[in-house]
Amino acid sequence: MRSRGRLRALDGITPDGTGHAQRHGLPLAASIAGATVLCLVALAASLFSKPAEAAEEGRVEDSVLRIATEGAYPPFNYLDETGALGGFDVDFTWALCAVMDVRCELVAEPWNTIIDGLVEQRYDAIVASMSVTEERKRQVAFTDKYYSTPMRFVAKRDSFVGTTDVKGRAVGAQAETTSFDYLKDGYPFGQSLHAFETMEEAYAALLTGEVEAVLTDSLVAWDFLKSEAGQAFSFVGDPIYTDTEIAIAVRKEDEDLRQSINRAITLLIIDGTYQEINQKYFPFSIY
Repeated sequence: MRSRGRLRALDGITPDGTGHAQRHGLPLAASIAGATVLCLVALAASLFSKPAEAAEEGRVEDSVLRIATEGAYPPFNYLDETGALGGFDVDFTWALCAVMDVRCELVAEPWNTIIDGLVEQRYDAIVASMSVTEERKRQVAFTDKYYSTPMRFVAKRDSFVGTTDVKGRAVGAQAETTSFDYLKDGYPFGQSLHAFETMEEAYAALLTGEVEAVLTDSLVAWDFLKSEAGQAFSFVGDPIYTDTEIAIAVRKEDEDLRQSINRAITLLIIDGTYQEINQKYFPFSIY
């Protein structure tokens, strides 16, 4: 699963860095609102007032910035019917590259080797809905978060009383994720705990009855639950707030690149591009 594709700028998201407000003859509230817009534009401009210097320090100006995602974690990243990468992570990556004014290449990498590929310098960053954990921070550096999500159990409607009722049942999660670690460390499942290479495989096992419940990020589960296949299923128990922040991973030595990405994330939020991408996939804010 290593398809490659040159990134393109998302339609309508390239900010021009300018803002204008007519203040004469307006009520005080309108003047204040105009001043607020100007302040936000000034802040956005200051974040990228020296893009060339930042790019040079982060070594991204005259080379291709290589970014990895998984390609099997809808709606955040997936391969469509043509084999092209799509999803929230992918659109967000395109927007970051447009704001940073860099040439980017996006590659699909299996989840269980995605950090290894970054450390081995096969690419420069990971945008793959990766939770920030202490264990991962020993291997890579993380940017500021770009969304947050708790974990939830998913099972057939009315099949469980609550989260504690999941104990002793056949339960699954994607391997090498915070969900799987939570189950492995916090519940005495033993052989009833199933690890899957992708969430697509986990959902397939849920549909066939191989497992009675799966644990995953709530936003990923929400996409499954609104699908035709997921109509007989629902969330079980309360949200689990463990390692909820999702961020971009870079190598520890690439601090300048990390800071450049942080500035781009902030700008996308300020100019409304983040919200535009958010609304494409979710009718509520995931930030």
